[in-house]
Parts: sequence; structure tokens; C-alpha cells
Amino acid sequence: MSGSTGTLWGLLHQNSPVCLVLYSSIGTLDDTIETVRLVAPSLWRPTRTTDVEDAFRKQDEPLLLTPDDEVAAIMTLDGRREALIERAAPVIMFLLKGGSGEQALRRAPNLAGWLRDAIFDPEPGELDVEQEQCRFAEVTGRSPRQWLDAWQRGDIPDTLDNNVIYQRALLLGEG
Repeated sequence: MSGSTGTLWGLLHQNSPVCLVLYSSIGTLDDTIETVRLVAPSLWRPTRTTDVEDAFRKQDEPLLLTPDDEVAAIMTLDGRREALIERAAPVIMFLLKGGSGEQALRRAPNLAGWLRDAIFDPEPGELDVEQEQCRFAEVTGRSPRQWLDAWQRGDIPDTLDNNVIYQRALLLGEG
């Protein structure tokens, strides 16, 4: 999946124990992490780590995993996927786009299958509007148009999280 911060918002709010964010170069990693921090649910206090074992030790903490060895991290998560189901907070793993870690996903069918709808690529790409509208409705309980109407009536509080949702609803609105 690629796309906007609205797409990232949907990914971070879907309650998946693991999700993947691709970054284009080492120079963009910190900016990509900062974007995730800004879009993440306001109650999260994510911890940045390079140790994949934290995914199993720190079940209640949202983790920003930037593994030193991407391939080993992928293989560890793939081999111990069932242990991740119990996570109360997600592991957001960052991999270099086109790098060895992304390539290793081909050899990690358990993890790759799980991540199919939980990968964010910030590079511009084609947006599947219908799929994103469905995801929006699953997360908010309203279609983008219904959400925008409620926002305009003042039924939705003006918070930082809701401003991000507002931007996503504008992107996905039916007109």
C-alpha cells in the first residue's frame, strides 16, 4: 500500500499487532518516523528500538522498530508470528524500500500474509479510494461523507486526531 498521511492514519488505527513502513533512504528515516509519531493515536507513547526481541518483551508498548539487521528481524517475526498476536500495542517496523528486509518478506510467508494490508509506502502511488473509504468507515463508524457532515455540524470535537481524520475524510469524500 502506498499513499498519504490519511492512509497511514488508517493503518495505525486498524489494531494490527505489526505494520510496516517503508522509507526511501537512510536520510528520510527520521522524517518518516516523525510522520508516524504525528499521525499515531494521541494516547500512544511509542518507543524507538533496534532490537526485534522488544516486540516480544514489551507487549504493551507501541514500538518503532528500526532493526540493524532487517533480514534477521523479518525472519524472527515470521518464525514467532503467533507470539505477536497477544500484543496490546503494535510494532511499527521500518524497512528500507527495495532493501534486503523488504526482499526477505518473500521468504517470510507467515509475516508477509499478515502484512498484506498493513504496509505503508510514503512514496506517491495510486490510491484505491473504494478500499480506503471502507477502511475509513471501519475505523470511524461513518463514511467519509457522513464524517464530514458531522464535522461541519460541530458534532465532532476539534482535536488534533480529528483534524487528521478530517484531512483523510476530505481526501476520500464522495463529493
